[in-house]
Amino acid sequence: MTTVETTPALFETSRATVYPFTQADFSHLQALHQHPDVYITTFSGFSDDARVQGELEEYLDEYNRLGISQLKVMSKEPNPRFIGRVGLQFRTFHPDFEPDYEVRVSLLPDFWGGGLATELIRATLDYSFNELKLERIILGHFQSNLKSHTIAKKMGFKQISVLETPKELVLHYELFKADYLANKEMTH
Repeated sequence: MTTVETTPALFETSRATVYPFTQADFSHLQALHQHPDVYITTFSGFSDDARVQGELEEYLDEYNRLGISQLKVMSKEPNPRFIGRVGLQFRTFHPDFEPDYEVRVSLLPDFWGGGLATELIRATLDYSFNELKLERIILGHFQSNLKSHTIAKKMGFKQISVLETPKELVLHYELFKADYLANKEMTH
């Protein structure tokens, strides 16, 4: 599916460009949130059409109020394709911890396994710490999601809690700006 963007990009990586969602992106989110290989890895699970529309409205509202939310990811090909979403959402995981911005990424399976999620999370962290001036970001994933665990460790996130959910254990992490910048310097 190709698209001509009318909104300015917020940031980009070597392989993707990241934009705020628009009302016209329902079919993109529908393809992502209703894909059986994708929704089993997300906290919200399967999203019917009404839920997809609600999620899109939430992303648009959050972006308008906070200047960040889940964002649309498009490939940098001559005919850009929808890849998935990345960004931050303000939320809480655990009653013992203060709410904060959580980095989230969800990609269509065609884009799995090539390091794109790591690339997008790194760009989101750079944008969040440098442009938005955030000091701390959280991340959570199901214990069985080994790819997310690898990304969390690679980016320097420190595990802070484990929460039992009806589906499975959820691991929670935090990353402070100073630690991220120090880790980034050591890996470059």
